[in-house]
Amino acid sequence: MSSVRTLLIAGAVALLLAIAPMPAEYYKALRFFVCGICTFAAYVSLREQSMLAFPFLLAGMIFNPIVKVQMDREIWILADLVVAAGFLATVRLAPRLDAAKVVTIPVSSGATPEAQPVELSS
Repeated sequence: MSSVRTLLIAGAVALLLAIAPMPAEYYKALRFFVCGICTFAAYVSLREQSMLAFPFLLAGMIFNPIVKVQMDREIWILADLVVAAGFLATVRLAPRLDAAKVVTIPVSSGATPEAQPVELSS
């Protein structure tokens, strides 16, 4: 998850910079960058069977550069802040989330009489 952490930090910085007035090209590039980060982070989260994939997919849809979401500047600033905070929270909490994975306990392989299949006569 270390490569994802680096990308999330870079994405958070880029999103925080977007709060300041920037040229239109910056915001176009930001959409590609954030959408790419979200897609990669969602892929890694799904591979690790983490529920973090869903917020990443939602953020990726908002910052999608192909099917653009149109919002006012104030709403974009709020979205930038929320997604940047989510990226940084993921960086901070990811080690704890990895350690908190559910431990499965193996069950004995012997079948009980109740669990055996029953043949139906026709």
